[in-house]
Order: sequence, then structure tokens, then C-alpha cells
Amino acid sequence: MNATNQTTVQDQVTLGETIFYLSNGAVGSLFNCIVLWIALVYIDTDDKPRQIIVINMTFADLIMCLCYMLTRPYLSLFPNLACHPYYITIWTIQLVSCVNLVWLNVDKLIFIQFPLHYYSIVNRKKILILSTITWIVLGYISFTVDSFMSIVGGCDRVHIDPYIYMPICILYVVVIVVSFTISAIIYFIAHASTRSETRQRTVNPS
Repeated sequence: MNATNQTTVQDQVTLGETIFYLSNGAVGSLFNCIVLWIALVYIDTDDKPRQIIVINMTFADLIMCLCYMLTRPYLSLFPNLACHPYYITIWTIQLVSCVNLVWLNVDKLIFIQFPLHYYSIVNRKKILILSTITWIVLGYISFTVDSFMSIVGGCDRVHIDPYIYMPICILYVVVIVVSFTISAIIYFIAHASTRSETRQRTVNPS
């Protein structure tokens, strides 16, 4: 009985954690709404198709703030019927945010490597198709993982087989590593280009 009570206390969200979740959720929601408003009103996605990727990332982050950060302290109060949609949403938007960061870096790499052919490779239609496929595939992955999840008492206590959950964790890590790798490649290309231009100016001063 004592052990059970101790476990219950450990599962409760502290006042400090509640303040952290609510404050960050509110501020994050506000800033993401501002960014989305600016993007949707002022950005021409035909001229700058990569902004569609940014909009997807921002929208995913906004949903994360609204659905997770602002609700996490009260997760134990959720009805069991809401548990599965809740976790599917959380997993999907986390994956979408990470994968779109990869797409954004790939877009930058294409722009740096093929500046003259960029708009023949990347355009609004292709980015919209890529975004749609990304949401559908990652949503399906999250739905599949959720099908192996069982609720133990409430939405704050769920169980997933480690053999199912671990591949998702590995997927997160792989996506982040790929993103950082592409960023490093972009940095070295830009750095080499800058050094080459500096050397040419030194050899051929105007």
C-alpha cells in the first residue's frame, strides 16, 4: 500500500513543472501564431517555396504547445477515450517538426549546390506534395505505434512494448543526426566558397 502511494506521488506533476509547462506553452503558442500569421499573409510561397516547410514546422510546433505543453499538467484528468488521439497527435507533430527540419536543410543544400537550377528542382507544387506525404506517412507511423499502446489507469500511465517504442526513438535520433550532418555539409560548402572568393579577390584586386 505504501509503495503504491509512493508511486502515485512520484507520478504527480509538481507546481514548478506546471508553471514550466503552462508558461512555455503560452509563450510558444503566441510566437508560433505570430510567425504563422506573418507567413500566411506576407510570404509568397511561389517565389519562396521553402517557406512552406517553415510553415509546416511552425504549425507542428504550435500544435505541440497547444496539445502538449498546455495540457501536460492535467493529463491525468483526461478521459481514456482521449488517450489514443492525444498520443497519436503528439508523436506525429514531433516527427513532422524533426523531418521538416531535414527537408529545410536539404532545400538549402540544393540552393547552394545548384543555384542556377534551384527553381527547376524545387517549386511550390513539389513542396506541397512532399509536405502532404510527410504528414500522411508520419501520421500512419504514429497510428501504428499507438495500436500497440495500452492504457494503465489513465492517459498519464500508458504501456508500449519496448520493441515497438525503441524504433521510434531511434528514428528521432537518425532524423536529428541527418539534419545536423546536412547542416555541417552546408557550412563547409559555404566556408570553402567564401575562402575561394577571398583568394580570388586577393589575386585579382580591382
